[in-house]
Amino acid sequence: MISVSVHSDQITLPNEVSEQLAIMDGDELDLSVHQGSIILKPRIRQGFVKQKVFSLVAMIGKGQGAFESPEEVDQFIRNERDKWG
Repeated sequence: MISVSVHSDQITLPNEVSEQLAIMDGDELDLSVHQGSIILKPRIRQGFVKQKVFSLVAMIGKGQGAFESPEEVDQFIRNERDKWG
């Protein structure tokens, strides 16, 4: 479970939640109260499918651990280039 704080009657969604649900600034959420719990759901317009847009900047650091060193990355790239002929 993720905890959030209330400041001036507002909450801030943690980044991992916003990213997972593709919620961006300005998006609207539906709020309901059920048996003492607050439920927030992203509002989706009828006939509208939201696709998450990835930027390269957002990908920085996501591949940590994929290679042991910069030299290993360089060798991988060289090997791939060699396969191209």
